[in-house]
Amino acid sequence: MHTVDIELEDKGLTSEQVVGEIGPTHEVDIHNRGANCWIRISTSIVDRNGTALLINEVPEGQGESYRKCADGYIYRIVPLDEGEWTSWQETVLEPENDLLEGTERTLVTQVEAIQAQNFTPEFESDAPWDEVAPEPAIWQVQETLDAHGEVNDQ
Repeated sequence: MHTVDIELEDKGLTSEQVVGEIGPTHEVDIHNRGANCWIRISTSIVDRNGTALLINEVPEGQGESYRKCADGYIYRIVPLDEGEWTSWQETVLEPENDLLEGTERTLVTQVEAIQAQNFTPEFESDAPWDEVAPEPAIWQVQETLDAHGEVNDQ
């Protein structure tokens, strides 16, 4: 039996601009090493206390392949076939929150996957995956931002 197996390749932030201004672009390549699967994406900024603020929006130019649903996730609306990959690019605009200003924080892009065989998401519903749990796990990449919103290259 073929299982879900995706791999994330973090391309990092592609601009030196300060987060909150025009915003740098963060890019992640999602490679499917297993069975055909559906994917969903969530991006958040987490402060040093573990407080997370979601910044999920469908990036400009990717609206034909992705949809933001009522549950807050961004869903790819076509399955990712075995052996294929897709690029996820998002402009990182911090949510307005004075609690994060001047503190180090981490940008977390999380990708979840479920096997496409015998399952079709209901994209018009509030929760397209309903109660189907992602399998076998959740994959994520992180970028650390300093107090000014710039990438921390420690």
